[in-house]
Order: sequence, then structure tokens, then C-alpha cells
Amino acid sequence: MLRFLVPVLAALLLLPVSAQATERERLGYGRLISNDSIGEFRDRERTGAYVSSRVWGPQWTGRLPDRFGQLIELRLGVEVLSPANLRRPQAGSRPWAGALSVGMHTHFERDAVEYSVGAAIYATGPQTHLDDLQRGIHDIIDATSPSDQVLDNQIEDGFHPTVLVEIGRSFPIGARTSLRPFVEGQAGIETFVRAGFDLTFGDITRGEMLVRDSTTGQRYRVVQNR
Repeated sequence: MLRFLVPVLAALLLLPVSAQATERERLGYGRLISNDSIGEFRDRERTGAYVSSRVWGPQWTGRLPDRFGQLIELRLGVEVLSPANLRRPQAGSRPWAGALSVGMHTHFERDAVEYSVGAAIYATGPQTHLDDLQRGIHDIIDATSPSDQVLDNQIEDGFHPTVLVEIGRSFPIGARTSLRPFVEGQAGIETFVRAGFDLTFGDITRGEMLVRDSTTGQRYRVVQNR
């Protein structure tokens, strides 16, 4: 798998250098914070994450360009995963893990079908110091912190090349509503296929660009209408 992942990652990371600088301008910035405690007041396996995106491309017209590599997204991510019980996890529970990521994605559209192709490097383990960060935050808000037993068994230090591909198509339903079925596949730090649909209604995202968060599966805005 690595023989396939590394060339894809290298090709995407070299796109901003090899393409003509005059073809691109900074189009937007987006971010998303997620935490299991919001709403439920309890942590579960994907306990918290933060992702931010910066996008460069040709002048935004409300639609994706039709060429691979013409629009580039730089994505940075922080994620904490933990067992359901931070003090005495049950046998078979997900081990604690901290992950930092940097990735490059390109988005384009052909024959009304939208494509997203990306590659990223994830760093895991104590080297990220996210275990110290979670303990510090939980101490401040007086929440349960992971025990030494949990952190001693966390995912070890490592670097994980990852590729991600999504295909979707939007169908208008009325004047202000659209239904967008999609299929997304990821291979690398975690390998999975995600399928579903995005239901969008209202004017806020009309003609804007949205990208999908890997942690929650939800989309967030990175290019907004002025």
C-alpha cells in the first residue's frame, strides 16, 4: 500500500509548485471544531477534533473548476480518540490516540459530478503531546482525565500516509434545497468507505464551496459568498 500512497501524496504536494502561480488566488478559509461532550456531556471514541482549510484556485464563480489540480486545498487537523471510559477501559475498547495531520486536496467537477482527491500525512503517538493537551484542558474544565493506564497503552509514535477520494453529485429539490449523494473512500491511518447524502436547504451555502470533515463526516464552508 505504501508504494501506492507515497507517490500520490508527493504528486499532490508538488502541485502548487509545478502549476503556474498566475492561475491561482487565495479563495477562502474554513474551520470546524467538534467534541463529543457538546450536547451529550460525555466523551466517546472520537472525543474531539479541530480541522482548518485554506483554498487557492482560479477566481471563484460558484462552481468547481473542471481540471484536476487547478484548485488546491491545504488542510491541517488535530484529533483525539479515546476509549469510552478514560479511567478503566473495558477489554476491546479503542486505545487512546492523538493525531496531527497535514494534507493537500484538489477539487474539480466534470459532467455535473464533483470529485475530491487528497493525500495526507498523519503523525501519531506521544510525540504529538496531545495527551498532555487533553489532560490540561480536562483539568481546567474539571472533567475526567485519561489515566496513566490509558495513556501507557496509547497508539505508538508513527507516520501514516493516507489517501482520500470522494465522488458526489447534487440534485436540486425545489428552489432552495438540494440533495447530494456521495461515496468517500480512505486508505491509510484508517481504511473505510463512507456513503450517504448531504441535504442542504436555504441560501447560506448557495454557490459556495464545502469540504468534508473526516472525523464527523459533515461538510464545512471554505469559500463563502461575499
